[in-house]
Amino acid sequence: MKKQNISWTSIIQLIVSAVFLIGMLTFLKPCGPKEDGTFMSCHYAGTALIILSAGMLAISLAGLLLKSSAAKAAASVLQIVLSVLILIIPGTVIGLCMMPEMRCRSVMRPGSIIIAILMILVSLAGVLINRKKKV
Repeated sequence: MKKQNISWTSIIQLIVSAVFLIGMLTFLKPCGPKEDGTFMSCHYAGTALIILSAGMLAISLAGLLLKSSAAKAAASVLQIVLSVLILIIPGTVIGLCMMPEMRCRSVMRPGSIIIAILMILVSLAGVLINRKKKV
């Protein structure tokens, strides 16, 4: 009977990406619409983070299903790329609100930074672990 090739890094990546997606849809959401119904730029940063978190979740699921260690390492490299995008999009690529007490600056950006750094660390471990395995 063959041993399953599910690593702890794949499981943690799945959990972190699921928490991030759920968070972006609930407790990490950016500012809501203005009184006239239009959105501030932070809304678009939040939308970009939702798309990236959905991509992270898809790559995490693929990482669980992949059998090859090289493919798992490649999935971890993709997670690192997405995490770097998550670090630079809010506030750099897409502007946030001017006031520091706004939700996008006080909740969304710090939360996404924490998640991205955690994902980078776990994904680096995944690259190193899967690079050394022979399958």
